Amino acid sequence: PNGANDHRVVTLLIQTAEGDGSALVRLASLESIGRLNISHGKLPALLSRLEGDGDVRVRMAARDLSARR
Repeated sequence: PNGANDHRVVTLLIQTAEGDGSALVRLASLESIGRLNISHGKLPALLSRLEGDGDVRVRMAARDLSARR
């Protein structure tokens, strides 16, 4: 099964990307969202917020993902 088609996977990735206390978890979530080519209505606002994240790796991943959309 493709995780991008499973609403539980998509929801979990979005939740961890936007709210996990660990920058590495937020980064991994963004990378997974990109790898799975997930499309969701919350992504534009989420990516915009994460472009201002306190961790440079998360900011760069959010910018990269935004540019690919």
